[in-house]
Amino acid sequence: MVAVIGDGANAASMRLDEKLGSRHAGTLCSVGFEFGRSIETVLMQFPIGAGDGAFSDEYAGTAYRGGASPSSSFPSHAAGQRMPT
Repeated sequence: MVAVIGDGANAASMRLDEKLGSRHAGTLCSVGFEFGRSIETVLMQFPIGAGDGAFSDEYAGTAYRGGASPSSSFPSHAAGQRMPT
């Protein structure tokens, strides 16, 4: 799950998300201008379920094994084809 904090100066919001288990995932610098100043957007990420380790067992035996990337294993959504379910 991703939390988007619309102003990087909002330290209280970031601390609250960290206390709830989120971690800093990225910062988008100078993405807006408000009240006479440039603002940044902060992305916080909260793992769901087992987090990063969940996919290793789930995709064992599929096209992901052996280093194939999802983009090379499935048809392109941009080509107008349906994404696999």
